[in-house]
Amino acid sequence: MIFKYLINYGDLSLKNYNDNINLSKILLTSLEGMPKEINGSLYISENTLQSLKYITPKINGDFSCINNNLESLKYFPKDIKGKIDLSKNNLKSLFEITQKINGDFNCSDNKLTSLKGLPKEINGALICYRNNLKSLKDSPKIIKGMFDCRFNEELKNVKEQIIKNQIKAKYYLTDEGYFEFKKLEKDFNKYYENQKQQKENISKNDYGLSI
Repeated sequence: MIFKYLINYGDLSLKNYNDNINLSKILLTSLEGMPKEINGSLYISENTLQSLKYITPKINGDFSCINNNLESLKYFPKDIKGKIDLSKNNLKSLFEITQKINGDFNCSDNKLTSLKGLPKEINGALICYRNNLKSLKDSPKIIKGMFDCRFNEELKNVKEQIIKNQIKAKYYLTDEGYFEFKKLEKDFNKYYENQKQQKENISKNDYGLSI
């Protein structure tokens, strides 16, 4: 099924659309004909989409693309005002996400080995459980909701990684348990000061290259 052939919509490629668009569970295979801008939310979950080609570049609401066959985020919208849910696809990377994330971001149940590609700050929760994550090195540094990274079998020493990578979230759901940022704040500050001191010592020593 191709979007532009849907009786309720037709070819909207040169138009803006002032309402939500719900295309879930209709065996959608192509987004060709989608509008230039949606003043509402876009729901395209539980279809057979393998690509986001032709997708609306600006969505002034939520974007839900759960349970499709996406392997990459090429053509990902440049501007989404609300929550983003990409769970239950076959994503291996998040490289195409270059925008600010204004709400919750869910990329659970994919094949991600890294969070590289996400911005440094997320204005909501980050849900990335049940992937193939091995490290939190490339995680956003500020998460204004919860950070759920459970069920990543190769992700070890999670609490230590959170502190080392200075990942600040409201609270954390991990395979090591549940904890809040306020209970880790002293450890965060201690690690930060230690790193700062090490840099100062290196700068003073200058590796013996000072003239």
